[in-house]
Amino acid sequence: MDKAARLRWTILLCGLIGTLVAIFYPSDDDTPYAARKVAAAVRKTTGAVAPTMAGVNAGDDADAGDPDPFAPRGWQAPPPPPAAATPQVAAIVAPVVPVEPTGPPPLPFRFVGGMTDGADQMVYLGRGDDALVARVGDVLEHTYKVTSITATQIEFEHMPTGQKQALALPARDN
Repeated sequence: MDKAARLRWTILLCGLIGTLVAIFYPSDDDTPYAARKVAAAVRKTTGAVAPTMAGVNAGDDADAGDPDPFAPRGWQAPPPPPAAATPQVAAIVAPVVPVEPTGPPPLPFRFVGGMTDGADQMVYLGRGDDALVARVGDVLEHTYKVTSITATQIEFEHMPTGQKQALALPARDN
């Protein structure tokens, strides 16, 4: 090995040893180098002690267990917690008056067809996919009672309100 190669290996080996020593034997002062430099400059100019930057290094954040690594950090101490809130008087709320319905809901039925068997008249009604057979006096779905069936309309009574509603029948071609 020539002289230049030995010098190069010696320098690299010294750098490696220095790095290992710095890793395994850190200084007792955990303050970052930049914070120590600023504190020394402040002491030199004003004679006062500068605040430290706690939690500036990435290692300090990991050791502290801070859940948010992107939380704002600064030189100043955090503000004191707010004083106990004074109890606030609840606003006076007017009592809720239930609104009476103005009438029965619209009829959910549509006319599908009809049939007369002697004196008995029946109509076929549809509601969605369901088909219903109705005669005078029948109660449909516990809500509507059929009161009369004529050639032009079917009259229902909405049982919860007692109001009457009519379903017009289409004109027949005779």
